[in-house]
Amino acid sequence: ESKGKANMIFSAGINQTLFTYMTKFKNFYRDASGDIKKKIIVKVSDFRSALIQGKFLAKKGIEVSEFRIESGLNCGGHSFPAGGNLLGPALKEFKEKRESLKATLTPLVKKYYEKMGMVYPESAQDETPKVSVQGGIGTFGEIERLKSEYDVDYVGVGTPFLFVPEATPIDDDTLDLLCKGGEDDYYISDASPVGVQFNNIKDCGSQLWSKKRIEDGKPGSPCPKGFLVNNKEFSEKPICVASAKYQSQKVEEIKNSDQTEDEKSASLKKVYEKECICHFLGNGSLLMLGIEKNIERAPQSICPGPNGAWFTKQYTLQEMFDHFYGKTESIVSEERPHLFAKEIQMYVDYFSDQASSLDYTAPSLKTLDKIKANLEDGMKYCMEISTKDAFKDENLASIPTTVETQSARLESLYNDFKSKVQ
Repeated sequence: ESKGKANMIFSAGINQTLFTYMTKFKNFYRDASGDIKKKIIVKVSDFRSALIQGKFLAKKGIEVSEFRIESGLNCGGHSFPAGGNLLGPALKEFKEKRESLKATLTPLVKKYYEKMGMVYPESAQDETPKVSVQGGIGTFGEIERLKSEYDVDYVGVGTPFLFVPEATPIDDDTLDLLCKGGEDDYYISDASPVGVQFNNIKDCGSQLWSKKRIEDGKPGSPCPKGFLVNNKEFSEKPICVASAKYQSQKVEEIKNSDQTEDEKSASLKKVYEKECICHFLGNGSLLMLGIEKNIERAPQSICPGPNGAWFTKQYTLQEMFDHFYGKTESIVSEERPHLFAKEIQMYVDYFSDQASSLDYTAPSLKTLDKIKANLEDGMKYCMEISTKDAFKDENLASIPTTVETQSARLESLYNDFKSKVQ
């Protein structure tokens, strides 16, 4: 209902209740001049997701102005693995079916306008949703590849700008940690209380704070904001699994259970790993800006993508722009793997985690079969890309070596699991 003209971004899958609620607000619809005051951007992992969400909204007369394709693993923030579907093949399908997307969605929007007695402006008939991409992009050459190969309208870069104080306010300790972090320090954690894996860096302020609380026998956060309360295990009123109220009760339950000592240790680790991200994530900025002065009250959490390992110092905004526009020598090592190569490695890591956590049953094997097939198709496609001429600072040579290594690893992990299926 604000007066501002802006975009609203929806992330992490379809929310039918929320999408239906949007119909109550006229700013999501075109006015008499054909303008939309509040445009919608939907993050998706593949074309199928875009079509499903786009159709659901279109049937309610709401248009998606931009589909933002995101690598579910090779990105900052929460991690959303998409069953082994790699970014390259997803972009290829979008390019091939982009016109069909408009052809499917626009008639549904017009039908809603007619049903509601609204006029769908003639000027809107030929508008096509924009397509953008983000996730693990680190060089000018990779941007050029995405633009030229897939005709995307925009390319988004996030994590590298954590190293630019002019762009992103972060306290000195956290920024120093990012600069010193290597590939083994950036990892996917279970820190988020929403039950979705979360990109992280080892030994950040929030982890040190949480460790101290555990050692003092007071695990969990006081829960000062309460945005993520969703658990009714110990109370009728929802509480957050990262809160002290929840963790103290859960720890007591585990300690008094009939689990083995090893099982208790594993269960406790899962409880202790949850962090109060709705409070901790903003603290780095509050400390840098001087809004919060007591670091003890402001543990710092941060969620950089793995791409951060290749940026090693603070940069000015000009330096970072010049890097991504190809105006200077690359500020990242030439050894940095191509974003497609890194994603392959991360997906085989994901496959390994799935193989370790699933029961040795036929349904579990079927799940791994699907992930493996998608990965193999994706790696085959990436090999085709690797034979093309590289753009400036585009490490296409890293793709074949990664495919060779990770294909062998994938096959070994799969065969080991299959041999144990009952």
